[in-house]
Amino acid sequence: MPYSDFFTKLGLFAAKDFFDEKLCARLRREAHSGKSAVGTVWKIGSTDFVTDETLKRRSETILSPQTLALVEERLLALMPEIAIHFNVTLTGCQMPRAVRYSEGDFYRTHADSSTLADAPEEVKERQVSIVIFLNDEDDEPGSDSYCGGGLTFYGLVDDPAWKAFGLPLIGERGLLIAFRPDIVHEVKPITHGERYTVTTWFF
Repeated sequence: MPYSDFFTKLGLFAAKDFFDEKLCARLRREAHSGKSAVGTVWKIGSTDFVTDETLKRRSETILSPQTLALVEERLLALMPEIAIHFNVTLTGCQMPRAVRYSEGDFYRTHADSSTLADAPEEVKERQVSIVIFLNDEDDEPGSDSYCGGGLTFYGLVDDPAWKAFGLPLIGERGLLIAFRPDIVHEVKPITHGERYTVTTWFF
């Protein structure tokens, strides 16, 4: 599976070690022990977010005020560089959340934005998707890593023969990956351990 450098050649943005180990550990602890809820999705035909564990199964945690302020400060400092990379005007970010995928959890193929009239404003305003990995993906089980759970992108190669072929990114602790929210992607099922990330969207 390819690392982030490969995806930057296909138009994505990557910042390695965006979070150091200390902050990653702090966020993992909050995601593991904080108040969490089942992840929700927006489905065509609905006007709000709903729970559908056939499409998305994971837990999401609202960060403590102190941690949230720190994460938002780091993200907003990077926002001008992200805006230049994607040639868009950005004014802020939606509230970052810590996300935990346990064994068997997944997120089926989807896009993060929509232009449909009945989509929630939160979905329509998204211009850049952000995922920050808090632990490593590995082929072998480990205490601080996970197996499976590949963030897999579709349609990055402008060739009809590649349209249905997914390219999985290897998750690395501290890595920030940014991409346009209309890119179809998925998170493959976790086969061992727990996968921790922070997700948000610039608007």
